[in-house]
Order: sequence, then structure tokens, then C-alpha cells
Amino acid sequence: YVEDGINPKTGRKCKLHRCNACDNLFPQSEMAADHIHPVVPLDVFGGEKFLDYNWNELIARLYCEPSNLQALCKPCHKLKTAEERAERKARLK
Repeated sequence: YVEDGINPKTGRKCKLHRCNACDNLFPQSEMAADHIHPVVPLDVFGGEKFLDYNWNELIARLYCEPSNLQALCKPCHKLKTAEERAERKARLK
């Protein structure tokens, strides 16, 4: 939460949050919690490596410390996720 403002979709008062990527302000409904370091490391996705991945480590990365989380607006979160998928796909080649 950064400041009080107006939700552009509803015109109602709301609390605005700053996106860590684009630095713009958004209502909470347009924000997402993002793992700074992906839950599944970029070099572990796909094929045999993923099947051998330690599930206890995966769970620990999913339920991480707040220091590994950041607030992103939904468009920035979607873009970051797409970039991570593209990198995983490139590493599988």
C-alpha cells in the first residue's frame, strides 16, 4: 500500500499499490504476488531433470520468505512469467 486513490474502473476510493517492475500505481485487485526467484528454477523445467527435482525443495521455494516476494501489476506479472517460460523453452533445446 502506497497511498489512497481512486480505482479507475469503479470510481471508488481505494488503496493504491506500486508495481515493483513498472513503478505505476494500481488497486489491489490489479496486483499479483510474484516470486523473485521462480518456484521451479529456470534450468530444472522439462524432461528428466524436472522428474528428478526434489519436491521438498519445490515446496520450500513456493512457501518462501517475504524477501523473495514482490508486488507486480498483473500485466507485468504476465510478462515476467512469459519471459521465464521462453527461457525454460530455450534451455530445453
